[in-house]
Amino acid sequence: MNQIAIPFVMAICGIHLTSTATFRRSSEIDNYIESYDIPQSTQCCVIPTCNEKDNCFETISCGYICSKGIFKPAPHMTTPGYRLKEYYTKYECHFGECKEYKFLCSSCPDPSLPDFNMHAVRKDCLNCYY
Repeated sequence: MNQIAIPFVMAICGIHLTSTATFRRSSEIDNYIESYDIPQSTQCCVIPTCNEKDNCFETISCGYICSKGIFKPAPHMTTPGYRLKEYYTKYECHFGECKEYKFLCSSCPDPSLPDFNMHAVRKDCLNCYY
């Protein structure tokens, strides 16, 4: 198969490659993600991340990267799927004053809950998920 067809076939079959480099089956029904192959004992942790200069946030990741004890543990029962940043920064102007603001993602819906629907989250929460 060519390089374009492989991801397409994987998407059709519902196979995703997770951060732990293992395959995981999932089904998406009305934007709900059900994970079948993630053990309840999966270790998850909070990892500081920067994707641009001064654009830093913390993300929740699971698997081998968390097994070394370097990063602080994530809340209990966190699973990989959609992941939730702890915060992100955005540049906004309020009352004539423009500056960087820190948006805390703790007010956004938890993606590990069974009724999580990505299309139902507020606009300012969209940048909290990856």
